[in-house]
Amino acid sequence: MTPDPVTVSADDDLLDAVRLMRKHKFGGVPVLEEGKLVGILTETDLLNYLENLLQAEKETA
Repeated sequence: MTPDPVTVSADDDLLDAVRLMRKHKFGGVPVLEEGKLVGILTETDLLNYLENLLQAEKETA
């Protein structure tokens, strides 16, 4: 078990989480709320978010 695993808080800014993932070359990062695991943010999650963002932008153009 890693003594100090790299995690993000559910309240953290998404950009900060992305930068953390890139810095450590992680494909995913655990998300904690009040010290408890509530999920894992993955590269796939980020790509899905980006796809939805680009689709919404395309539809409003």
